[in-house]
Amino acid sequence: AGNVVQGTGGSTSVSTVNVDGGTMTVGGDLIVDTLRVALNGRNATVTVAGSTAQVGDAAYATTFFVGRRTVDTGTTFQGTLDLSGVTDFTAYLDEFGVGTIPGSVGSLQGQPRGVVILATNNVIDARDIRIGDSPSVGLGGVNNRIVLGTANTVTADTLTVGGNKSGSSADGGSLEFGTGGGTLDLGTPSDPVDVFVGRQTVGTGGGAAGHLNMAGGTFNAYIDQLVIGTKPDNAAGTTKGVVTFEAGTVHADSVLLGERTSDASGGIIQGTFNFSGGTLYAGSILKHAYNGNDSRDVADFNWTGGTLHVGTFGKDDPDPRWRFNLDQDGGILAPDSLTPGNPIGTTTIWGDYNQNAGELEIQIAGAGTAGVDYDLLVVEGNAPGGDLRVELLGFTPDLGGSFDVLEVAGGISPGDWNIIGDQPGAHTWTQVLLDRPGGGNILRLTAVPEPSGLALAGLALGGLGLIGLRRRKALKPQSRL
Repeated sequence: AGNVVQGTGGSTSVSTVNVDGGTMTVGGDLIVDTLRVALNGRNATVTVAGSTAQVGDAAYATTFFVGRRTVDTGTTFQGTLDLSGVTDFTAYLDEFGVGTIPGSVGSLQGQPRGVVILATNNVIDARDIRIGDSPSVGLGGVNNRIVLGTANTVTADTLTVGGNKSGSSADGGSLEFGTGGGTLDLGTPSDPVDVFVGRQTVGTGGGAAGHLNMAGGTFNAYIDQLVIGTKPDNAAGTTKGVVTFEAGTVHADSVLLGERTSDASGGIIQGTFNFSGGTLYAGSILKHAYNGNDSRDVADFNWTGGTLHVGTFGKDDPDPRWRFNLDQDGGILAPDSLTPGNPIGTTTIWGDYNQNAGELEIQIAGAGTAGVDYDLLVVEGNAPGGDLRVELLGFTPDLGGSFDVLEVAGGISPGDWNIIGDQPGAHTWTQVLLDRPGGGNILRLTAVPEPSGLALAGLALGGLGLIGLRRRKALKPQSRL
């Protein structure tokens, strides 16, 4: 009926609550160094109703397990921690495991299962977070999960959602919002997180599946590597990862979809990124070269909304299987330097760029060389065309000012791109097509007079070595998605 709290010794004395089996209801606060719920074949539930819960402290990072198996047992069991009635939860952890086995625990097939329902406000600082992971015993594809609260701040070295032998169902492990949504702030600029969704590291016939499911909430993150679906070739089962992102701002140094460890063809690997809103900054987005060795492999970047800033999409490699087409079905593609305070940059696509819906946005901040004072898109494939929005950042081009904004290895025509957005002062834009060294074309935007002054445009553009000149299509009303 009251509080369960540790003494005042801090790091010099350790308080432990192990609810290995049974039910514990705490009517007040729960503040302990270590907590374990459900161990080795016994079901357990802990419910906390007070205003505060805490595991560990800043001076003593500890372990926190919900659904844990460490011995040979054939009994499947469930651990549940319900903090939904708590206002504030804080945890300082070495390891946070939900539905996990640490290593080889014998030949029996008892499955640990875990569910954690977090408080309204949560701050979690952990070295390693694993949701559904077992290198030795199949977990049966049950959804081991952490359900987030309204406000969640999480820092970690590594986050694994759906690890070894978690099962090949859609959500063998998941990190998700509750029905009320919320915000997850993951990592910091100085301490980004390695995130693995659907991660197999051992050879097995059983698979792994994970879903980083940010639907219904806002996801803000700083990520070092985001690997969605990864397996060794001796893992004969299906391994798959899914990321769903629809609101917030995510910074990722790299995104890798459907990774095999070599060119062998064992098992199935599937990686899917569903991007429908928010802003994604990525140094690179890659499809692994060996994805496709099995006809059921998947490496999908499903983009229907939101703004994408990416340095390279696909990879410059002699092996053509690294090439990756960017299919845009909504949203904005905006080259960016990926450096805070400098929005001008270059995006390179090692494949085709197919704009089925949405816009390509080119920002111009000055009259310098391409990629320095204005954005540049390089497509080492085909770019059939679409809407190209020009955004002037406190800069007005002079008459005849030219900007090489698009390089395409394949063929394009000057009229393929519909220019919308900002006009160059009292002038307008004309599309000019140039030869690209090594093959292909360069699309140049040039500030020219309005139609009554087209004769002056010919003088201003003389000597440019043009192979094509064509008026832009009619301007659309300016709008922002």
